[in-house]
Amino acid sequence: MKVKILKKNLIVTALCLYFISKLLWDSFLFGIFEAISLLLICYAFFLYFYREIKKENILIITVFLVFSGYILLDCFLKCSLQVTFRAVYEYIFYFSMIFAMGYYLGKCNIERLVRKIHAFGLIIAVLSWYEYLSKSYLIGSFENVILYSDTTYTFRSAVFSRSYLSHGMVLGFISLCAYYMYLKTNKKKYIVSSFFCWASILTTSSRGPLVATFIALISAYVMNQYRISKKLYRRVLIWIAIFGVVLVGFGFLKTSFTVGVGTIDYFLYRMRQIINWTGDAGNVGRLGIWKKAIDWFKTDILFGIGPSKTGSWGEASIGVTESGVLKHLCELGLLGFSIYYSFIYLIVKKGINKYKMKEFGEEKIEFILFFSVVICVFINNITLQSSEEIMVSFIYSFGLGGLISGHKNKSEYIKNTVEMGP
Repeated sequence: MKVKILKKNLIVTALCLYFISKLLWDSFLFGIFEAISLLLICYAFFLYFYREIKKENILIITVFLVFSGYILLDCFLKCSLQVTFRAVYEYIFYFSMIFAMGYYLGKCNIERLVRKIHAFGLIIAVLSWYEYLSKSYLIGSFENVILYSDTTYTFRSAVFSRSYLSHGMVLGFISLCAYYMYLKTNKKKYIVSSFFCWASILTTSSRGPLVATFIALISAYVMNQYRISKKLYRRVLIWIAIFGVVLVGFGFLKTSFTVGVGTIDYFLYRMRQIINWTGDAGNVGRLGIWKKAIDWFKTDILFGIGPSKTGSWGEASIGVTESGVLKHLCELGLLGFSIYYSFIYLIVKKGINKYKMKEFGEEKIEFILFFSVVICVFINNITLQSSEEIMVSFIYSFGLGGLISGHKNKSEYIKNTVEMGP
């Protein structure tokens, strides 16, 4: 039993480290690491259906199968062979990763796993600052597209991600892992680490991941406070404090002060543009793209224009939507959109129900990690078309897979923890 558990721990650790630094490993041995990772995911997917199917998961699995059938039928009617291959990969395989992660996470030591992710992630966060300050990429080459002060294009860090947008989500994921370690150990160094990784998102100039991670961290804090205290007055104070933070935050975003240091002033400028939807070129352009996506949706409201016809990949794409939610709406129509988010909803609902039933505090902390990761990716996906990127989708699967994984009861949790060691 001990050997099997350690083996699962090694596999899921390798997968997590690979997908948060994908470009690094893909540059070696002609993509062999990518091939191995995909095989490990498929292996766990089939094992989940072979060994882990339970009565309470039947509805989730049924919706997955219905959705897969819908994608294949919609592709047959509306998509070319090239787009069909992409749709199967982007919709069916990406959803399969959730079951695979559910299988692996249910059989490993979560704290040990997250500790390794955090340690490796800190290196990535430091390298993000190195790239930003040195204005040079470690791997690959990307265009600098953010115009600042009318004449200056700013640098955007990407490190081992395939874009600075996905890199922002990687840093957000690491920040949430650091906060989980704080909840587990109560060591203040992890709070510092969590803030450092969150602030490192500024080096990407991506505001979506910055906002999404902030909201996820606040959500994790609230969930933990509810976990440790059931006193009404304490919960009221928590919400008063959050409301105060929101007011201060909006007040800051409305200011125009500078400190005279170029880098800091740029970060202040980018943060203020979060709520500027009339003068900021990025936000105005995004609104225009959203309108175009809605127009696509109107061409076939019920069934959509076809899976994976929008995207940032290949010549077959008709254009981007700049929103994962709008992407699913216009590509899948109301019918496919409803099935897609019903699947997500059922997983989240199952996770919440499991959380309410748990008596063991350690497992509740694990739920906080998984749930906050789901919140982070979901919010980011509203304003960025991030779900089509496999690195982001894997992080999403980590959170959703964690919600459908878990040990059956307290005694089993203790047993596995003892067998795995500290």
